[in-house]
Amino acid sequence: MVCPSTYFAIYGLLRRRDIGLKKGWWHFILPIGYFLSQMPFYLAPLSVKYNAYIGAYYSNFEYAYVPDSFDYSYHFIKDVFDWLVLFSFLLYTVLSIRLVLGEKHRLREIGTALSTKKYLFTRNTVFILLILFVVIFIVYYNYDDDGGDHYLSIFHTLIAFLTTYVLITESRFFEKSWIADKYESLSHDQTGLDLETIEAYVDKNQYFLKEKASLKDLANLLNTHPNHISKIINQGKDSNFNEFINQKRVKFSQIKLLDQSLSHLTIEAIGTSVGFKSKSAFYMAFKKYTGVSPSAYIKRFSPKL
Repeated sequence: MVCPSTYFAIYGLLRRRDIGLKKGWWHFILPIGYFLSQMPFYLAPLSVKYNAYIGAYYSNFEYAYVPDSFDYSYHFIKDVFDWLVLFSFLLYTVLSIRLVLGEKHRLREIGTALSTKKYLFTRNTVFILLILFVVIFIVYYNYDDDGGDHYLSIFHTLIAFLTTYVLITESRFFEKSWIADKYESLSHDQTGLDLETIEAYVDKNQYFLKEKASLKDLANLLNTHPNHISKIINQGKDSNFNEFINQKRVKFSQIKLLDQSLSHLTIEAIGTSVGFKSKSAFYMAFKKYTGVSPSAYIKRFSPKL
């Protein structure tokens, strides 16, 4: 369960989309299948569980009596389960690495530093997942059955302590302004600026078409502090400045993509004309806000001649 759950968390955090059970149920086939296969052990007499414990950790101890009629057939999966676990860890580690590398590429495309907390958190999570894979491989290679579980327990304990430390140190409870809202420390905005005014300016002047559009630049044009604009957009649109601008760019590009007079232009050229710095940045934003790629959008909605 650790592997798919971690992958889902990284996916949801970076892609801002959840993987529901309807779509991602198959990710849990392995852990659920193993749980069901071990039901005979869970329901077995205490002597069976005792023997399993001392067999793993204290093999010199005397075993408890178990009737000859007891069925140990549930052991059949033990021979392959270790390899299935390793394969699962490797698969979801690779998938998680791909997500983080994709986020890294996206941040570079839009000119954002790689020091964002979301990126650093997911990158470190994948790094820990990779270390856990290596630890499990070493344990499985050197121990039979459950013999090395104490090393895995130690590693899990360290991760628990590290996670607790990160949560505590990142908590606003320990900040001097922990009671204050994110923007409460801002001085009162004397400009009377609101979301309607910002949108009117951005739309009327087609500010979103500027490739170098930025929060600081827009704030200078509106004669206010960047944080005031950020606050208004965050609270009014439930999104940040870059998303606010990119949504308008994508909406404008939808018109251009279907404009027959612009059919001689490439998709990349249209993306550049609406302010995106690269083809990949345009494709990524377009698919995020429309659900399809620019080429698929053209095929679906272009007028039939």
